[in-house]
Amino acid sequence: MSTIASTVSPVGFGITAPSALAPPSPLLADNIDPTTNDYVSLTVGVDPIDAAVVNAVKIVRGSGAAVVSDGARFYKITKITNSIEKEIESIVLEALLRLIRNRDIEYKGVDFLQMDPSTQTVEIAVKWVNLRALDGRIRTSTVGVNL
Repeated sequence: MSTIASTVSPVGFGITAPSALAPPSPLLADNIDPTTNDYVSLTVGVDPIDAAVVNAVKIVRGSGAAVVSDGARFYKITKITNSIEKEIESIVLEALLRLIRNRDIEYKGVDFLQMDPSTQTVEIAVKWVNLRALDGRIRTSTVGVNL
């Protein structure tokens, strides 16, 4: 018969707990900064409009109940063709249309950073100006598209 070292719990009589506990997990919960309402572990100070643009081009439209009318439809493109630049620009514009109509952003276009026909991958940079930030700075977000 083996014995396990234990201590009596302060919670109740007769309840024992192991005396050597493992250290707690570092990912139990994330603190929220009370002044900005940002998660402390994430990059602080991301503008909500900029975050909406990134979500609009990186989330797959119709992939869940919360994204029925948000996101991009890159899945409509099946392979790299001569018209791929127009197709991708149209999909990005459709994804950002709500933000453009609300006058949250001014759309500045798409730069094609890389196109690889052998792997059917495209890397783009979406450009916009956040009209709510009032700084006039062009922002970019890169997106990888696997066809």
